[in-house]
Amino acid sequence: MTVTGSILLVDDETKIRNALASALREQGHEVVATESAREAQRLLARRMFDVLIVDNLMPELTGLDLIRELVGTTPEEERPQILMMTAHAT
Repeated sequence: MTVTGSILLVDDETKIRNALASALREQGHEVVATESAREAQRLLARRMFDVLIVDNLMPELTGLDLIRELVGTTPEEERPQILMMTAHAT
């Protein structure tokens, strides 16, 4: 199986995070999964990812806050593609 892209997955809900990470890995993606936006900040500071999948509603720092920071501090050509998700529609 060929790795097709690196994905940073951020979701505080363990079952969702694990299920999505497993499905993406089965498709050949390299997945780094974390439960917090703060940890995602640290990971993004150390390396580049092709895609960021982030839950919006998380404790401490929301997914939208993480995205705003990333957009404000990272040149567009270095930013991952971003997908925001939530299990709690409002």
